[in-house]
Amino acid sequence: MKLCHLGVKETILGLKNKDFSATELAENQLAIAQRNEHNAFVYLDIEKTMKQAKNTDERIANGKMLPLDGVLVGVKDLFCTKNIKTTACSKTLEGFIPPYESTTTQRLWNYGAIFAGKMNMDEFAMGSTTEHSIFGRTINPWSKLTGIKIVPGGSSGGSAAAVSNFSVPVALGSDTGGSVRQPSSLCGIVGLKPTYGRCSRWGMIAFGSSLDCPGILSRSVEDVAIVLGAIAGFDHKDSTSFNVKIDDYLCNIDNGVKGLKIGMPKQYFQDMKLNAEIDTAINKAIKILSDNGAIIKEVSIPNITNSLLIYYITSAVEAISNLARYDGIRYGTISDTKNIKSIDELYTHTRTKNFGREVRHRLLLGGMILRSELKTKKYKRAQAVRQILAQDFHNVFKEVDCIISPTAPTPAFGIADQMDELTIYQGDLLTTPANMACLPAISIPVALTKNNRPLGLQIMAKHFNEKIILQVAKNIENFIDFNKISKKSLNP
Repeated sequence: MKLCHLGVKETILGLKNKDFSATELAENQLAIAQRNEHNAFVYLDIEKTMKQAKNTDERIANGKMLPLDGVLVGVKDLFCTKNIKTTACSKTLEGFIPPYESTTTQRLWNYGAIFAGKMNMDEFAMGSTTEHSIFGRTINPWSKLTGIKIVPGGSSGGSAAAVSNFSVPVALGSDTGGSVRQPSSLCGIVGLKPTYGRCSRWGMIAFGSSLDCPGILSRSVEDVAIVLGAIAGFDHKDSTSFNVKIDDYLCNIDNGVKGLKIGMPKQYFQDMKLNAEIDTAINKAIKILSDNGAIIKEVSIPNITNSLLIYYITSAVEAISNLARYDGIRYGTISDTKNIKSIDELYTHTRTKNFGREVRHRLLLGGMILRSELKTKKYKRAQAVRQILAQDFHNVFKEVDCIISPTAPTPAFGIADQMDELTIYQGDLLTTPANMACLPAISIPVALTKNNRPLGLQIMAKHFNEKIILQVAKNIENFIDFNKISKKSLNP
């Protein structure tokens, strides 16, 4: 097996058995990362990476191997990394070098993981295609088989592309409305959004504070579970962090699904016209679960189709609050002040020049919603519906252990396709409910379309029940080994 094909578990076992060194592994994976064929990386620090690899080899030689020693991790460019540029792929933060480390990345380094580089993303995590970045768009690695360049999804498209093209075995992303799961689906990998509050948000550049969640992208369910065990846990620096027991995410992962009750929301499977290939792929996965003893049950979540609307209202309002600080004086790059006559002109000029088009759109939407005559009609009503949606899920999880759905309503589309913005926004239709209700959710690849575009299946469960979704996902993965397809199709 090629070194670049190794996942997290295989890397740990190989280093433990001394089949290769961490230095060899890092050199091999950096060779792919440096080519950066898909514009997944925006910053590499080869010296740092190789130094960490050397430290890993020394620990192993001394019998002091750490749980994630030797595992290279790509980091989305909104996790603050000490003394390493962190820009959220925006001109606003061009050149920003944090003097501190995010809690999530620090926990990985404490476990021996190795920094592989910063990953491309939609500016401030606002987008669904990773085309809104000052570093240019990221290309989906599956473009190699489609004949055209296709989008990797977003906003964690750089992280998804790097895992998909075997640059790294695992990457961090952020999920505000599906930004880990949707690109995972489009790139043919596994993407997990834990329960809101399960993993610390401290040190993440904020988009929507009640929605943002660190996420994990990898090529197998077990690898995601291993990394979740490292980053989960209470953080006193994060006021939204929950002090709840951290589960052993591997202990039940191979238990199968016999006797588990799995729900199919009728609002998706009956009321929505799914792409025919997606419908076929999901039904195949459902049959696998049923054949292995799961009880499949139709359920109703009445307000689930309202989640997209209340997501865009909520996220836009929270975005305008979080991004207000980037005025060029308190935070952010200041633009040319020539001919500026007032502080208001300075703010307007700086923010217009430094924020990209998609960010400006969402800030304008947030400002419009917060106008006094619309605040009660739109924002407060959206929050009321959000609570009702959460209650809908609470009621459903009294009947079933988890629910399944497609991850995205369409496969990846071409970067040159003239997709209207409304259609692109609707790409989050199936993923936003988990964010609005703060639920854990995972996307796993289950099929390829006739024109070689991956399709994903999503599994959601009640709060802090990541073990169940990992267990169900692993059962499907045992029968649909998409990682094997990827190795053969995308062999770097």
